[in-house]
Amino acid sequence: MVLNLPRNKIILVLRCKDGMVSYSNNPIIDFTVNDRPPKKSGGSIWSSNQAKLVLKLRKAAFDAMQKAGLKDHFSCPVKLELVIFAPNITKIGDHTYVGDLDTYIAGVCESLYPANSQVIPHEIFEGNYEIDPKKALIINDDSQIISVKAEKVEGLQLSYRVSVIPITS
Repeated sequence: MVLNLPRNKIILVLRCKDGMVSYSNNPIIDFTVNDRPPKKSGGSIWSSNQAKLVLKLRKAAFDAMQKAGLKDHFSCPVKLELVIFAPNITKIGDHTYVGDLDTYIAGVCESLYPANSQVIPHEIFEGNYEIDPKKALIINDDSQIISVKAEKVEGLQLSYRVSVIPITS
């Protein structure tokens, strides 16, 4: 549906399959973080040494949501795309090796939805109300992710890009 608004502004309004309006003006939440993504490899990412990386991801995700005009998390299924840029993507054993893709996918996914109610978050999250670990950011549950595309790409600087694309009717 396209709405014509005053001053000839056109906003595209897309609806999730459940009929709820999930966003307007920008259908994709896309952000880049200049660091490595959080890793999920046993234990909680919210209270471990991954907490600083989760904080960076959630800040970038929140900023991207604000920029796109998304006031609440998507209520519909989404596709997730993750691209990790690193100088060494294949040489295992070298100290510059970025790591395994599957642990990063799990860490990124878990960072986008609320922490389990049993989790005691790291103190680094105190005072960061917009990105509180108990708050849903882009998604409310990982079951909303119905497709994942991930890759490691050689690059000069360690960074990653996350795109979350709602599946709309």
